[in-house]
Amino acid sequence: MMSIGIKYGRDNHYESHEKANIKGREFHDYWMSTMSNLNCHELLDIDYPEELKDSKAKKIYSKENKCVPMCIQVANWLKNNL
Repeated sequence: MMSIGIKYGRDNHYESHEKANIKGREFHDYWMSTMSNLNCHELLDIDYPEELKDSKAKKIYSKENKCVPMCIQVANWLKNNL
């Protein structure tokens, strides 16, 4: 959303929010159609492999298997839509 604001945001308070709002809704609709949730806890609800016992290992696993792929997906959307 910050990237959308940078590109489509206002330069002064007299300008309309409409461009940013439209593009923000497009992104929101895209995200919900692919991820179905905005809540990180829900997005990261995964079954960890049995060998992952400690929280640090689980955090690394979540980052590599959920967070990074989601960030790549968002970056691709931004590249293709901004």
